[in-house]
Amino acid sequence: MSDVFISYKQERRAHAERLAVILAAHGYDVWWDYRLVPGDRFRTTIENEINTARAVVVLWCRSAIESNFVIDEADHARKANKLLQATIETIEPPLGFRSLDHRLCLAEWRGNADHELVDRLLVPIARLVGREARRPRDLIRALSISLSSLPSIAPIEGESGASIGEDFGLSAPSEPVAQRGELDRGFYHDCKTADDLENYLKQFPDGLFCDAARTKLKALDAQWISDLGLKPKDWSTLFRDDLLDKLGPRASRAELEPRAKRGSPEALTLLALLSSRGGDDDEAMRLYLLASESGFPRAQLGVGVLLEDGRSGEKDKNEATKWYRRAAAQNNALAQFFLFRALFRGKSSADKKVEASEWLRKSADQGLDQAQFSLACAFEDGYPGILKDPAKALQWCRLAADAGHLAAQNHIGTMFENGVGTPVDFAEASKWYHKAAQQGSRWAQYNFARMLDAGRGTEEKPADAFTWFLAAAEQGHASSQFECGRMSELGRGTKKDPAAAMKWYKQAARLIPEAKSALDRLSAR
Repeated sequence: MSDVFISYKQERRAHAERLAVILAAHGYDVWWDYRLVPGDRFRTTIENEINTARAVVVLWCRSAIESNFVIDEADHARKANKLLQATIETIEPPLGFRSLDHRLCLAEWRGNADHELVDRLLVPIARLVGREARRPRDLIRALSISLSSLPSIAPIEGESGASIGEDFGLSAPSEPVAQRGELDRGFYHDCKTADDLENYLKQFPDGLFCDAARTKLKALDAQWISDLGLKPKDWSTLFRDDLLDKLGPRASRAELEPRAKRGSPEALTLLALLSSRGGDDDEAMRLYLLASESGFPRAQLGVGVLLEDGRSGEKDKNEATKWYRRAAAQNNALAQFFLFRALFRGKSSADKKVEASEWLRKSADQGLDQAQFSLACAFEDGYPGILKDPAKALQWCRLAADAGHLAAQNHIGTMFENGVGTPVDFAEASKWYHKAAQQGSRWAQYNFARMLDAGRGTEEKPADAFTWFLAAAEQGHASSQFECGRMSELGRGTKKDPAAAMKWYKQAARLIPEAKSALDRLSAR
């Protein structure tokens, strides 16, 4: 969709091209016939462009008022209430267009970028487009200096009457090649922003500086991504929601989309993560695949996750494993962990399980807390390729716990409580249980409540114990529900309440046999 469509006679191409360059410098996307290439469905393309453009500028000259195509284009725009007329010769528009507003005479205009006639044309364009023109002072000044004057208008001898719609923009331009090169060079060297460079590439698709403009755009996009503050380790170790939460509001979809269209794998991946969190996994898969074309490991991981879960089509765990392997080979810690799980699951062979353990070690070595906790469990229980070693289990569990992994914090509490890889230390166990309990772990809430109730590693505090049992019970923890029933029955840490005890025993009875016995006992009273 363009902001402005320019309709004109091919013989006056120089004026149309000059106007297009100046409008682009003011921040408008302009469509004119240079975009037509052999093979286009010309009439359909032109009609679609007029339909989608917000403003249509018709440049009337003597040959244009005799061209059925130019008149049809103008009439199409008039019916859509987006026609702006400009005469580039001292003539009247054709019949049917003379009583319309927004008619400007450009017969005396010689292509100046800073001419008052241009300012007068920008006013209705801004109204129709719905966006004020940019006023890049330095760029307009540079164009005013570098652009040579257009030739004065004179009747063209032997006009064929062919218009943009008839010759489809494939004839040679009227401006000398040297002048076009001068225009190209002036426009490019005044480009400062990504938007400026995009406009340059649109206006000069075969320009002298296209490769340099694309290189600059790539560098600007890379710098913008870097300025977001996401480090390489974040892409490697943070799960989707943690990564997006760290990003926060610093990158909106509106800012990511143009960079994604230019092929930035990071922008494509961030858009995919946002789409996935929003529930659109089909769009996430499309974006991940585009980003994966450049070999970006976080995008390859995303493809694997969607394939494994079947969230964008059929589940395909074997194909998912292939994608995990590609990303893991590039040292992405999350991919290494997912590959470990994929190789270890089900009836995997012993060789695959040994390989899985190797990937787990690599992931843990990079600081992924989930992998560190899994490696701790592997050393505690013994895995293929990992000999049982309680001391190493404690070492890896502590690393994960220090990083804030809730299950690791609860588990290291059990290791200190039971003397696994360390002497028994109830105080240390209670400390870790408390830390995880405060963050909402129901297992840690239950364990910390036990310590408080028994006075192990901490002062005996039945009332506090009941509070923590209650917090875990309300999360559906069956053992905590049983303890709430027991303490309510006995009046320990809370008032004696047989009805409350019955309620909690009933909820716990689905998993705790003692709760069923307690229900029978209370019912018999």
